[in-house]
Amino acid sequence: MRLYIIRHGDPDYTTDTLTEIGQREAQALAERLANERLTHIYSSPLGRARETMSYTAKVAKLIPSIEEWTRELPWWIPWEGPRERIAAWDLHGEIIRGQGRYPGNHDWYTLEYLENPIFRTGYDNLCERSDDLMRRHGYERVDGRYRCVRPNHDRLRCSVTVVLV
Repeated sequence: MRLYIIRHGDPDYTTDTLTEIGQREAQALAERLANERLTHIYSSPLGRARETMSYTAKVAKLIPSIEEWTRELPWWIPWEGPRERIAAWDLHGEIIRGQGRYPGNHDWYTLEYLENPIFRTGYDNLCERSDDLMRRHGYERVDGRYRCVRPNHDRLRCSVTVVLV
């Protein structure tokens, strides 16, 4: 299986669409993927992701599947400074490294700023949903990695904002 994880083109966040530049990026991506023989196409429900995906779906002649769980994560951390909050995934590396240890996938949620139980619950949900997607295509998570249990030639394109697999 080949899996392409694509972030949306240049967004207009106020309208949840693509800018003119983003549309050109999405068209270029569709042209790039035109010869990849895609078999499945998935998208986040967000407008900017669906619009990005639509160009490839049209070229590949595929009906997309909208995967609700791939929408942007609403994980915000209160912040002092010019912004009142930041996205949890934008936490600066020097802050993480400054906590005396580098977290792994088994304990990241114990770090200051990331201790909000909503983050852990959301992460667990993402793992379950991504495992389900991978299971549909013949893969099973074993010790943090996916193992092929049903060989296939699937070629997936996922237009998402964030996917953790």
